[in-house]
Amino acid sequence: MCLVCRRRFSKKDMLRFVADEKESLCQDRKYRLKGRGVYCCRTEECLGCFAKQAQRLAKSLRCPGVKVDIDFAVEL
Repeated sequence: MCLVCRRRFSKKDMLRFVADEKESLCQDRKYRLKGRGVYCCRTEECLGCFAKQAQRLAKSLRCPGVKVDIDFAVEL
């Protein structure tokens, strides 16, 4: 389910993000990084709002100190 729009898509149609050891958000391009992940669909609207959802991200990742860069660059 997309964290922003809450719609359901297949796993491969979405982007997965996890918090790394430094509690920074990173994109999981191969869907294999360990840890709890969050998904975002590939629409421009959702990707634009994704980085602004810091509180929702922290809750979903169960990582209260997650650092999200506002100029978050996503490689499609």
